[in-house]
Amino acid sequence: MVALSKLLVAGALVATCTFSVSGVAANASSKMDSRSFMKLLELSKKAGSDQAVVAHFKKLYSYDSKDITDHVTLNTAETPGVVVTDVEIDADKLDKPEEMEEKPDGSDWEKKDVKKRQGDKALIDALGLDTSTFPAVHVFKGGESVASLPVKEDSTSVEDVQQFLLTKAGIRVVNTDAIPELEPTLLKFLSSPTEDGIDEMDKEIRKLGELSAARELLTESILRVMKTVLTKKSSGKLEDGGEKYVEKELARVQGMLSSAAITEAKKKDMGMKVKALSMMNGAVAASRAASEKKEL
Repeated sequence: MVALSKLLVAGALVATCTFSVSGVAANASSKMDSRSFMKLLELSKKAGSDQAVVAHFKKLYSYDSKDITDHVTLNTAETPGVVVTDVEIDADKLDKPEEMEEKPDGSDWEKKDVKKRQGDKALIDALGLDTSTFPAVHVFKGGESVASLPVKEDSTSVEDVQQFLLTKAGIRVVNTDAIPELEPTLLKFLSSPTEDGIDEMDKEIRKLGELSAARELLTESILRVMKTVLTKKSSGKLEDGGEKYVEKELARVQGMLSSAAITEAKKKDMGMKVKALSMMNGAVAASRAASEKKEL
């Protein structure tokens, strides 16, 4: 086991993370400086590709998108081997030589800032990052960047980041609307859509008892998607199977949500469909990842 515990940055406790090659994994969130982040990556290399580090790189004193980090951390709490962190880079001063050297008569605070920038520059060079793309979310496995997503202040949502993590990095993010108890029935139906499968899902939903308003809407949307899948199968239009349909439909509906031509009322309905499709797609991805891991 490789452990990183009580990592101190400037005298402050910022993270407690544990990596386990055997699969006993921990999840943590923090704000790290560049030097600490590089140490974390070195440890993740030893832990192997099963462990993921999700870094939200941001320019110092710029748009604060920390809520994205907070939500991703919360929603990956049950996902083994994921560490989420913010890393702020003093990007605008890294190409200015006068800002990169300590001045003999500089204050302790100024010298501290220079050391930070030196650490930032070392990180940018070592990882080959382009600061003009910041803020951005990068995923590292085995110490190497495997995927990245620019974060745009006016358009990137938590859902966008969560979908990116799932589709590009295989990291499942479960929000509070998800209903894990229904996933086995969902997977069975998507692999072989039948009317009996829909009836079975209806029974499983009833077993949950009284639902919150949000879950009531979610389960209704799930059943509607399932009926659509069955209709397409019956008409010979389900060429790639139920699992592939869910993946493609999720991407299609998410794309439509960004259109100015869609009314707010329609976007609300589509938003619920996205939640249903995301839950279904997440279940498929998690099942597939588990199967691949067993094969290895």
